[in-house]
Amino acid sequence: NRLRRLRFAVDGPLGQLRLVYQPIIDLADATKKVSAQRDYSLPVPQESQDEFGQLIAGFNEMLDQIQARDAAVLEKNTALQEANQELESFSYSVSHDLRAPLRHVQGYVAMLRGATEGQLSEKSQRYLKVISDASIEMGQLIDDLLEFSRMGRTELRATRVALDDLVHESI
Repeated sequence: NRLRRLRFAVDGPLGQLRLVYQPIIDLADATKKVSAQRDYSLPVPQESQDEFGQLIAGFNEMLDQIQARDAAVLEKNTALQEANQELESFSYSVSHDLRAPLRHVQGYVAMLRGATEGQLSEKSQRYLKVISDASIEMGQLIDDLLEFSRMGRTELRATRVALDDLVHESI
């Protein structure tokens, strides 16, 4: 503002001072606009090659670099979102595809138990139990994988955790 007042005070016979303070005012105005609007495509006109012109050229170069970095970040963010979406789709597909043969294993174990009730040795019954328990555990792993794939679609939120309970549960 002081510079603006000076400009109006000396624009008469001392109009030559305008060559000194106008580039500074232009740069200050551009800095305010860029900062307020976050628009990095607002270059300052460079009218000279002196120190003020070099300062303005440096400012404009910084704006160009910020724009280039913003574009690169946007591009990488888009690629990351696409990769996350593909991973989520893959996880869902894998969990669904693994579930069908697992249901067959569980179904045949149940039928085998029913068809051989009282006829199998203790060892054979234990084998069927191992197969059944393993298929149930695998089903849980598949469900966990499916739940994990869904987590990508939900927003994270902060919550309080009772650390004492968590430590005791872990121990």
